Amino acid sequence: RNRTLFPYTTLFRSIINLQGINEIILIQIFNSSGQLIFGVENEGENIRQIDVSNLISGSYTMRFITTQNTYINHKLQIIK
Repeated sequence: RNRTLFPYTTLFRSIINLQGINEIILIQIFNSSGQLIFGVENEGENIRQIDVSNLISGSYTMRFITTQNTYINHKLQIIK
């Protein structure tokens, strides 16, 4: 079954809007060294906002863990 996630931003804002995530149970952000710097459980919500205002410019990986324990990685570039 295909899953579609929609992380979207417009220019740099301090909020990342996620939609289509009702089967996601955990959202994590890792820095370029692989350190976990953010994690939040998702309780069946379909839309969620994540505040990234405290992140410095750089490359990050957002990891989504689904209800079937599948990992989905998404590259995230923060430019301030």
